[in-house]
Amino acid sequence: MALYLCRWENGDFSVVQAKNKEQAIEMLDEEANAEGLPLYPITDFMAHFRLTDEGLVEFEGFGEEFGDHVRERVYPALGELGLSPYEASPEETARIKKAVELERGRIKAKRTIEPDTELGKRIKAQTDLPTSVINRYTGEAAKEVLSKAKPRGKPN
Repeated sequence: MALYLCRWENGDFSVVQAKNKEQAIEMLDEEANAEGLPLYPITDFMAHFRLTDEGLVEFEGFGEEFGDHVRERVYPALGELGLSPYEASPEETARIKKAVELERGRIKAKRTIEPDTELGKRIKAQTDLPTSVINRYTGEAAKEVLSKAKPRGKPN
């Protein structure tokens, strides 16, 4: 199993553990369709969570190496600034906001492959499911229909 980071068009990112990129895209569909978006393999990952007195789990932060990875590969415009938003002056805050704007507009999904069948293409247009999911389900449905079919005459 590998760990992948998906960079969404709006600047958000998700981390998912999957057997391969295709499975990662299928799992990420819980959030949105990730086809055509950058998926980065991650080798060093750590996240820390805190249990509050109220019984809630809160995210505290990422490990140092993963944070470096995010600054360098996922948000290069922010990473180049080398500024901390926690201790920023008003001028630095303005630079950070400008870099965030740039980051949010930097990624656009690439064109992806279409489903194998016309039915699959219609399903994709209506549901925006990943192509791999559509192809798998339409293939399974076709096999089931064909296994129940009673052909007429002698097969050639």
